[in-house]
Amino acid sequence: MEISADKAYWLFGYYHDRSIRLHVGGRIGGEEAACSAVITAIERESHRIRIELSDSEGGQSWDRIIPLRDASYSLHLLGEKGFEEWVARRWHSVLILTYPDGTTLFFAEQMH
Repeated sequence: MEISADKAYWLFGYYHDRSIRLHVGGRIGGEEAACSAVITAIERESHRIRIELSDSEGGQSWDRIIPLRDASYSLHLLGEKGFEEWVARRWHSVLILTYPDGTTLFFAEQMH
């Protein structure tokens, strides 16, 4: 389901305020990658968020800025039609960002 930028910012704030560890990934320039991440800052006036990516062993981390200005957002929730592909990964919600150049990023919250 497509959502507004305001609702996406609300979700980013929820993840940030609760220090929720997300599974973040995407397709950039035809390549796919994913890892664990935490949102460290929301810079609404600059239309971006900051995230700290972590490797699977937790030994290294990287700070990245995610621009939001041209993104469109969709939110997929457990129990909704079409969510089956995400359930196998033990996620209950997935926020997808799509950019005009074809880049897609996802922020998934795991079931506990």
